[in-house]
Amino acid sequence: MLDNLRFTFRVMLRRPLRTLLTILQVGLGVWIVTIILSINFQANDRFDEWLTSYGEDLASIRISIIEEFEYGRSESIMSEFRLDDIELIKESSANVKSAFIFEQVYSADIIHGGIRYQLGGLGATTESFADAMNLQVLEGSFFTTTDVIDKNKVILISEVIKEQLFPDSSPIGQTLAVSTWSTDEFSDYEIIGVYKQVDPIMNMLLMESHVLIPLESHNPYHGSYYSEIYIKSLPGRVTDAVGDVRNLFAYRAQNDATVNPTYMSENITWMKESIRLVSLFLGGFAFIAIVISSIGILSIMLVSVVERTREIGIRRALGASKLSIIGQVINESIILSLIGAGLGILAAAVLEKYMIQDLIVSIFYMEILDGLGGLHPFAVLISLLLTVCVGALFGLYPAIRAAQMSPVDALKEGKI
Repeated sequence: MLDNLRFTFRVMLRRPLRTLLTILQVGLGVWIVTIILSINFQANDRFDEWLTSYGEDLASIRISIIEEFEYGRSESIMSEFRLDDIELIKESSANVKSAFIFEQVYSADIIHGGIRYQLGGLGATTESFADAMNLQVLEGSFFTTTDVIDKNKVILISEVIKEQLFPDSSPIGQTLAVSTWSTDEFSDYEIIGVYKQVDPIMNMLLMESHVLIPLESHNPYHGSYYSEIYIKSLPGRVTDAVGDVRNLFAYRAQNDATVNPTYMSENITWMKESIRLVSLFLGGFAFIAIVISSIGILSIMLVSVVERTREIGIRRALGASKLSIIGQVINESIILSLIGAGLGILAAAVLEKYMIQDLIVSIFYMEILDGLGGLHPFAVLISLLLTVCVGALFGLYPAIRAAQMSPVDALKEGKI
């Protein structure tokens, strides 16, 4: 076996430039395939993780009229929820683990150290939010039912805000001046906790927020009516929980309105399908690259066999079997492919993170995949197996042509 490898490398080194170009051609195809497979596998792993952590038992409820159009649909809110509805839901349904209201404040500012900062988003919610969303409080604690009822001026900040405003000290007990809805009326909030930013997938159900405050604390004169309420069911009972809530609020759905849920699992499934379509789109380019690489292997092996006609004739005359000739040519083809695969996988390992950031996240607007990086082991394994198969398959025809040569004709250096 070792002798065969040495012989194969000697043959390849006879034409170093041609060998290098073939290896680069194979490497390009493997690079593209490895990146696309890695993105697909990593994205699906992340979606499955999100589904387990958030999506299987989470849903939002609205009382609305939905109108379907040829290119989309519109939804009009017909009735609203109140804070008391949270307890009503938990008392009325044995399938609901928790419920909460979340209000997104799209325009909010904070003042710290005399500097005014504009927030990307501020969330006003109830005490059940932390449990329902598996929120990880890194420092301090979440606000309580009393904080919500009394509209206390307490606030939690994300780890991102903490690193920017309090990089070298604990923010617990310190004060932030908060203004909402682009007004210049600021209220002082005491920081009681720092939380780990939720996964980007939650932006499909809740807008991203870097600070959380008790519901209505930012506006004590708010009418206390909300268009949407969120529920988290007991494991595996989200459909039953939604059914209970539908029955509970059916009396409010009038004038053709219905109680309409949005399941987090459906959003995740939709995103998985989007990734699949993007993978298929990019896979078309990968297929072209593989075809070009395969043709390159086929052509170089045919040329190699022609150039080695006399050598093959001598080996056949000395007793080499057709099978050994076939094995030698295929061995050379596979080694070329594997070297190219190694180069392609190395390039993928170096550039894959940048490909995700610049191609998938930026071009296809899939911010939820931000942070993916590294190669998925299955992507590497499949790329290697595909390379071996391609090398063997496209080296087979030249190998058979070489084995079928007559020793006499080969020694005369005839063309095959």
